[in-house]
Amino acid sequence: MKDGKQLVVKDTWADVQWQYKEREFLDACTLHQIKNVLKLHLMKDMAMNSKPDSTLSCQPLALQKDIEDQAHQQLLLDPLCMTIQYFRSQKELLQAFIDCIKGMFQIVSKSCAAADIFDYYSTRGIS
Repeated sequence: MKDGKQLVVKDTWADVQWQYKEREFLDACTLHQIKNVLKLHLMKDMAMNSKPDSTLSCQPLALQKDIEDQAHQQLLLDPLCMTIQYFRSQKELLQAFIDCIKGMFQIVSKSCAAADIFDYYSTRGIS
């Protein structure tokens, strides 16, 4: 909670070349007052033993050449919808998960990925 407001923690692993794109996107949406987009309150690069936590830092040197480097981050966000305890039943909660999976399937079946969505907004002056 922050100032009496409930927040959500998103734990994520992002390609090190793109690790700040989500922050840039969310900040741009806030700046341009885009509705129905999460507000980012804080983004933190995670550390392990005082070193940046990444997929490479967890692997022996011999295996690192075959691994994509993903940085570990946590984002503190406004909630997008009702929390789990507010669903009327387990069936209603499961239907929400089913709807998410169907939505992701539609995105994938149209060969649209998160980067494509970012490109969509950036070509419209929201970068």
